[in-house]
Amino acid sequence: MSKRVGVNEYDVHHLITEAYHAGGKFQWAREGAVNSVQAGATWINFGIEPQGFQKHGILRRYIADNGCGMGADELPNFLSSFGGGGREIGIGQNYGQGFKASCYEWNPYGIIVASWTREDPEGWMIWIHRRQDGDHVYWELKDFDFYDENGEFVDSFGDCIRPDITIPGIDIDASLLKTDEIADAGQGTVFLFLGSEDHPDTVDGDYLRDECRNDRRGIVRYLNSRFLDLPEGVDLTVSTAEAKKDAQDTDRRDSKDRFIVHVRTDGTEDRRSVHSRRVSGIRSRITGDATKALQSGTMEAPRDTTIQWYLTAESDDRKGVGSYQLVHPSIVVKYDNEAYDVKNAAHDFRQFGIPDEIRDRVWLVIEPPRMSKNSLSWGVTPQASRGMLISNDGGPLPWEEWWDYFLDNTPEPIEKAKIASQRTEASGDAESRRKRMERLESQFGNRWRGSSLTQSKSGKHRGNPTATSGGSTNSDTTRAPKTTTGVHPDGGRASGSTVRLSADAAGSKLGRHRRATNGIPEVTWDDEFTADNEKLYAARFDPKEIRDGSNGTIHFNKAFPVFQEEIRHWTEKFPRATQSEVIDLIH
Repeated sequence: MSKRVGVNEYDVHHLITEAYHAGGKFQWAREGAVNSVQAGATWINFGIEPQGFQKHGILRRYIADNGCGMGADELPNFLSSFGGGGREIGIGQNYGQGFKASCYEWNPYGIIVASWTREDPEGWMIWIHRRQDGDHVYWELKDFDFYDENGEFVDSFGDCIRPDITIPGIDIDASLLKTDEIADAGQGTVFLFLGSEDHPDTVDGDYLRDECRNDRRGIVRYLNSRFLDLPEGVDLTVSTAEAKKDAQDTDRRDSKDRFIVHVRTDGTEDRRSVHSRRVSGIRSRITGDATKALQSGTMEAPRDTTIQWYLTAESDDRKGVGSYQLVHPSIVVKYDNEAYDVKNAAHDFRQFGIPDEIRDRVWLVIEPPRMSKNSLSWGVTPQASRGMLISNDGGPLPWEEWWDYFLDNTPEPIEKAKIASQRTEASGDAESRRKRMERLESQFGNRWRGSSLTQSKSGKHRGNPTATSGGSTNSDTTRAPKTTTGVHPDGGRASGSTVRLSADAAGSKLGRHRRATNGIPEVTWDDEFTADNEKLYAARFDPKEIRDGSNGTIHFNKAFPVFQEEIRHWTEKFPRATQSEVIDLIH
């Protein structure tokens, strides 16, 4: 019989470690939520186990759901086999590796799993932990051994037992892990994270990554920004434990929160209020306000990619947004209803030609095609850790193609919003701009060259021949400039001519962008630069921000210290002059 490919058990730990480092913060939360959804759960809770806190002051995180549970045969296999979650292993599949890789490293003391099925309502329980034998590291099921008060071994119940005992080592009643929701459904599973001996508190997640060090709502915020929508009928909540200094909080009759108390050895109390917050996903953040006038549409972009855009009527008011939701309007890449590459910096929006003035009104959801094992067509799939998307050509996501397409085919409502926002800028009326442009062009016209779409067999942008100033369609052409080699820039002879096109996604001709003369940048003054990486800049140039035919826009930062000092100097020098006129002259 031919030898089959396998992995030595000594080497599994290295695979787990590498997969863990390939992931990112809160990856375990994503894996736990997805596993619960795939188990058919309608109720999922990232809860806090109360017994450990009440008895020992330890706050442990658990994930509980009412999905189909696991029996005595399935339960040990689920966590003790790497990449064997009982589901299909294939391109884009969530096949059981991710949960183990994202949880094991920060839970060397172990993970306790209790599960109940409708066929076996008494349930089963295991404890998987890390063990080191010399240079070799293992993950194995722990025997539930019992010792008497003198430390003498009494009995062992084995590694898969009924969850009806007080668990030795952590001193909690396993029967209380079965929540009311699991009892009502007659099925469900609980994963209890034990951390390490040095870090037994797991309420804040992965301590190796400092996930919730300064942000106790990090888990719920991550889940709200990871999922676009939750499946219909799924109720997903995350609990947080917050210290209460005011004893009057315990008397609030209208509160849905519950309290857990640990009495210290000196008799003082450590009281925590347990809050529960619901995860609803990104799209609820976009469309959640019924009073919000929203426009939206879908575009067919290059690489068989769709771009769904949303435009709100006014700048998004973040005052009413929960701190556990995705706060800023964002650009996300969608795969299986999950958000990858979440971007919300000003620079990211400018690449799509969306200026800062309307950035807080625009959301973009980009959905590329899925990679298929039966097709060589371009597509994407999540990397094994589910932390990023990879494509079958080995290259990065084609952001430049998406930028250019959106810029050339900006939806009309967004284009109108851009124009309206630009009209509010103090950059002078059309006539003064025309005169200023004429003066600049007479001096610098040959230096600045605006972009025009010209017909080209090798072009990537579609368009139709434009109308000339004489009114005829542009079979009227403009003479192409000669090159030193006598060859037309498009590859033909210099005796040819250039046909200008008007950009149109459904156009009959192909073209490419070419620089032409008279492309002077527009200039505008911003009160300040809000992006953290730009606050100390004097100016920035946005080539994709077109204002009345300009070749991009130059933004000056009014808050820049040199400009501030110059304004102060000249306004003090001419105190009797109208200050706004002096500042306009300085600008």
